[in-house]
Amino acid sequence: MRPLTGTLRRPLDAVFAAPSHLALLRVLFDAPRGASGRELARLAGLSHQAANTALARLEGLGLVRRAGRGRTFLYTLNLEHALLTRLLRPLLDGERAVFRAVLQTVEVAVAPHCLSATLFGSVARGIENPASDLDLLVVLGHARERRQMARALSDLASDLSRAWGIRLNPITFTQAQVRRHLREKHPLFMAAIRDGIPLAGRPLKEVGRGA
Repeated sequence: MRPLTGTLRRPLDAVFAAPSHLALLRVLFDAPRGASGRELARLAGLSHQAANTALARLEGLGLVRRAGRGRTFLYTLNLEHALLTRLLRPLLDGERAVFRAVLQTVEVAVAPHCLSATLFGSVARGIENPASDLDLLVVLGHARERRQMARALSDLASDLSRAWGIRLNPITFTQAQVRRHLREKHPLFMAAIRDGIPLAGRPLKEVGRGA
């Protein structure tokens, strides 16, 4: 069988040839009026040179349009391109739905068994990498509820690993422990209150006050 090659048979090879291409496409989908090369570089977390190189490649593929004169250009997506409308937009929309789906899975699993559940750590701050765990801080009303929660968390960990390849790192405290740690301004709890994402029950700070 003849191997499949060429931009018509395998157009995604060129689109995803470099991570910078995808980073810029994500930003451009959120900038319907376009943006300058420097602005796109900043939003995509790229150097100006890397962004310019990637934008030139995307323009060459017909995915990006450039307007302007001299050293100032405005870049926009070519929304008439079928590759954007048929493949890339649905793909990026689906990518954004992943995080919401994961949070919903966690909420459904732990909400019936806890006073509070908060996502914290690198995922909550939006700086995770492929090696990051999903850090979850769970607050129980009483220590006797630990066994039931442990079963729920074990099932959740299996579900997340199987469906998304995510490692769950849960830590469980009673409400009394949370109150003590908050009085002591424990760094973990201060960070969870500052950067955390509440998923179930009452906010962590409110639970710590015993409200």
